[in-house]
Amino acid sequence: MGERGARRDPSTKEDNKAMAALAREAVRSGALGFSTSRTLNHRTSTGDFTPTLKAGEDELTAIAEAMHGQGRSVLQFVLDLSSLDEDLPMMLRVAENTRCPITFSITQNDKAPRRWRQTLDEINTAAVRGLSITAQIAARPVGLLLGLELSRNPFQTHPSYRAIAKLPLEERLKRLHRPDVRAAILSESPSSTDDPLFFRPNYDKMYLLGNPPDYEQPTENALGPRLVARDGSRKNWPMMRCCRMAAAACSTCRSSITSTAISMRRARCCRTRARCRA
Repeated sequence: MGERGARRDPSTKEDNKAMAALAREAVRSGALGFSTSRTLNHRTSTGDFTPTLKAGEDELTAIAEAMHGQGRSVLQFVLDLSSLDEDLPMMLRVAENTRCPITFSITQNDKAPRRWRQTLDEINTAAVRGLSITAQIAARPVGLLLGLELSRNPFQTHPSYRAIAKLPLEERLKRLHRPDVRAAILSESPSSTDDPLFFRPNYDKMYLLGNPPDYEQPTENALGPRLVARDGSRKNWPMMRCCRMAAAACSTCRSSITSTAISMRRARCCRTRARCRA
């Protein structure tokens, strides 16, 4: 589809036939199946959504039917929880219409902590009807490293931080040490974003990684409880910690990055490391 595909234009019947033929040939030559991504987390090198983001049901049905006609294949979906109510019924229809085995990724999310259980119940019901559909469960939590020179940090949605966000690291640190700048940032409430990986800071799910790294810390080690235990507040300590960690990172390894109580890009270079567990 060329540029039409890059623009995520709907496929035509001719496009579907061509894609089905290619999928059929690939499976015949030894491919295990076909994977399609419908997650906002997957982007091109320019930051655009992938062409497969909203691939039509007719397109996916044609591909699955062609593969299954070879007697062996699997169609994999990579999904977001936010679109599951739309995508799961579509997947089940594709499975029913083609009898092609389907597998997809499933995660737990604070916004809907029991949605995964409902999803498993739905695919178990589908299995009773004879459909081959399975969920893939991650072997570990999905986490983010946040830092002042990384793509995300806890203060990124505060207007006063955005005003200095593009300054060089050392200049930002100087500003963050200024009482007026710090007070302005702390007086503002973080806003939610459309970023699928980081909606707004949740200090109850942020942990200092430590040295050596500790990936299985108790919940009381999260920044939220620690802030309350230390100062009776959840607002002041993160900024102070951010500045201290940033300064330490600059003096330890100038090519490395700081963190807001949350992380270093090059862990082997810096002793001040942390991790955000989403």
